[in-house]
Amino acid sequence: MLTQLAQDLKDRNLSNGILTKMVLINIAAQYLAAKRSSRMPPSCPKLCESSTNHPGHATSHSFVSFLRLNVATFTTLHQVFQPELERAVGERTSNDAENLSAIGRRMLPSLRIYSTWLQVNHPILVNQQTGTAISVLIKQLWQTYANTLSLLAATFSISMDNFPTLDYLLEEDDDTLGFQPFAQVNGNTTVNWKDEQRGEMDRAHPNEEVLARIHFLLEDGKHLCLKEVPFPTLCAQPVANPP
Repeated sequence: MLTQLAQDLKDRNLSNGILTKMVLINIAAQYLAAKRSSRMPPSCPKLCESSTNHPGHATSHSFVSFLRLNVATFTTLHQVFQPELERAVGERTSNDAENLSAIGRRMLPSLRIYSTWLQVNHPILVNQQTGTAISVLIKQLWQTYANTLSLLAATFSISMDNFPTLDYLLEEDDDTLGFQPFAQVNGNTTVNWKDEQRGEMDRAHPNEEVLARIHFLLEDGKHLCLKEVPFPTLCAQPVANPP
């Protein structure tokens, strides 16, 4: 399934918004599986791998399966996104936003959503027992995530001086207002009254939105480094001190 997803992204076979919906469904499924388990609430800092002797075996197995799916999906997105960034390095222009291909631009909203998912699930991911199947997937995720942030920092000369300031929510932020899996990050706001009254003419240029998304991704990487992610490949990268 993930192989087909990667190919569809490269071939531009996914219509706008479909990837975002898929990501939100995956995250919601994991959240619901955790919520339904009396022994594993959504905020549980550790994940107990299910076994046949575990009384909550069915829901625990469901949670582990969806967690594994999200880890693998996020890793796949990075693996598709990175070649787009590498092409940008070889074809740099004076306009930073234009260095990213159409494929990369379409992926940015979903990468940002999964970046928030990573912030929320950080305690679960870092408390896995080493040597397990899911721990191997998680380590691969950290490595690909670090590579993406390093490429972003090297490709885009974003600083606080030229970072576009947006006074409205980006589409993916608007989509996740009231989204329960992100409540601890976004709060419980359910309606964005300010944006409902805005017209299309009030929005910034798409290039500025691209730069804003990239800046947010780098900020998330910095935030994770401050949490002392237990994989030196992340904080050893240049993104340890992003602009």
